[in-house]
Amino acid sequence: MLTFHKNNDKRIKSIFASFVLLLLCSVLHLSIRRYSHLANWYVYSFMAGLREVIYKKK
Repeated sequence: MLTFHKNNDKRIKSIFASFVLLLLCSVLHLSIRRYSHLANWYVYSFMAGLREVIYKKK
C-alpha cells in the first residue's frame, strides 16, 4: 500500500509539474508576442531543454 502511494504521489507530482510548465508556456507566449523573434526563439529553446531534462528524469 505504501509503495503504491509513493508511486502515485510521484505521478501526481509529474502531472502537476507538466501542468505548471504548460501554464508558464502560455503566459510566456502571450507576453513574448509583444517582443522580438529573438526572445521567442530563446524561450522555445529553453522549453525544449526543460522537456529533455524531464524526459531524462523519467
